[in-house]
Amino acid sequence: MTKELWAFMFNELKYKSKFGDSPENAKRISLARGQWTLRDNLPEDADREKLVGYVTNFDYDQSLLMWHIATELCYQQEETIP
Repeated sequence: MTKELWAFMFNELKYKSKFGDSPENAKRISLARGQWTLRDNLPEDADREKLVGYVTNFDYDQSLLMWHIATELCYQQEETIP
């Protein structure tokens, strides 16, 4: 894991922990499957809601696998860009 990725993940968890002030909010945060990340980090012209549907309309195990595949594809793409 790169230092940048570690920092990103740490900051996301730290940010989300501010909203876990009740059991209901904590549950909502823990059930989020990337919605916040997609909505907060994609460019304005991206079809965010369409992408969110790809991770929320699947069982947890399927969405987890898709996130891992997508992450690997992004890293592979970064490595091949000069």
